[in-house]
Amino acid sequence: MAFLGEVIALVSEAFAKDTDKGGRPYVLHCFAVMENTRHMGVTDDLYLAAAFAHDLGEDKPGYMPRLVQIAVKFNKPSLPVLVDHLSRRPGEPYDVFIDRIIATGDVKLIKTKKGDIKHNSSLTRLKGVTEKDFDRMATYQVSYVKLDEAQSKLEN
Repeated sequence: MAFLGEVIALVSEAFAKDTDKGGRPYVLHCFAVMENTRHMGVTDDLYLAAAFAHDLGEDKPGYMPRLVQIAVKFNKPSLPVLVDHLSRRPGEPYDVFIDRIIATGDVKLIKTKKGDIKHNSSLTRLKGVTEKDFDRMATYQVSYVKLDEAQSKLEN
């Protein structure tokens, strides 16, 4: 199996029994983030794999050793590093998390996080909308703008 296929298989296994806030299979979020990242012009399979696996480090850390094995097998040693950058630390404020991603200076990584935020911001993913959901959406929008401004500065 090719590199991206092995990453997709591992992440699909990791989230096989999980659903999102709307009750849909969680792995569909991973596909959406990967696709959003691709639509932002990122075609490198390393970053598409990181987009697909972006929640592995945060939500399924027990699968990270297998991700490392895939990275080694395909000579993609930066994959676990990228996934780590996309993983929020326990207790880490969201704005600090976003600043940490920006501090990498990696435009493709910034686009990957924007792809995640874009999908997370879709209210249609939710069964119902609460005040907490609106607060989270506001945080996402502020973060998206911050990432977008950082991307513009790095590209110019």
